[in-house]
Amino acid sequence: MFKVWMVRHYVRKNDLKRNAQIPEPAGVISYRNLRYAKGYGKWHKLDIYLPEGIKGELPLLVVVHGGGWMYGDKEIYHLYAKDLCRRGFAVICYNYVLAPRKKFPFQLQELDEVLVCAKNHAKQYGFDLTKTFLVGDSAGAQLSVQYGVAQNNPDYAKAFSLQFPIQICGMGLNCGTYVPLGTPYKEENENFIWSLYLGKHFDPKDPRYDVLTPMNSHFPPSYVFTGEADFIKDHNAYLVAAFKKNNIPYIFKEYKTKEGGKLQHVFHENITEPNAVLANDEECAFFRKVISGNC
Repeated sequence: MFKVWMVRHYVRKNDLKRNAQIPEPAGVISYRNLRYAKGYGKWHKLDIYLPEGIKGELPLLVVVHGGGWMYGDKEIYHLYAKDLCRRGFAVICYNYVLAPRKKFPFQLQELDEVLVCAKNHAKQYGFDLTKTFLVGDSAGAQLSVQYGVAQNNPDYAKAFSLQFPIQICGMGLNCGTYVPLGTPYKEENENFIWSLYLGKHFDPKDPRYDVLTPMNSHFPPSYVFTGEADFIKDHNAYLVAAFKKNNIPYIFKEYKTKEGGKLQHVFHENITEPNAVLANDEECAFFRKVISGNC
């Protein structure tokens, strides 16, 4: 357990240092710390961001944060969420209970509860639920894919207790992991993550862990990106192969610098870095194409 707290401490320290150098995005209305489910204190709260000066219903982006299922919260992601919002979207950024306090598939159920909340408050905040996207990075991308596969494959959905209150129309999948849960990491010291998220005695053959084999042609159009130095960028090949197999509309892009080797895992969260600006712009442009039916 000591190892978990060490990881959380040092990663958060670096994230806060990065965020301290980023100006607060302007032109955004904030509704903070709204409860989306009972219990678990701050972990069941979300923030809603709306762009100033735009009337009428807005497409909705739900930010599913990463952090190896054991780290992260909406406070770390609030600048990124606001940056997406200023591009003309309503944005929900939420907390979920981190592993090992709660293990798989609890975090999928929490995503479902967030969408129930969004549906219940759509008129209040002006969400166009027919234009709802999941935007996840790292472990958040995995959660987003798994939710999308379950929503569109009734047989796979039977393994979970999910309501699917809103049909997801598109995905933003950034620096994600898509191999079956429990797949050993190259670095042995990283494999402790699986015991935290899946339990110490998890069954590697559990059919719920594979999110790509049950994928079908109904999975929503997706924008997928990674950075040149992302330590799990090779995982994208498995996702792209599944998209091709199922004829799912997608764009995949690996962002690169002239110098090479600079764009690390979740580089897009540094919202003032030129390649992050480009990646987030192009992903949002893809969402607009999906909305207009031109994807």
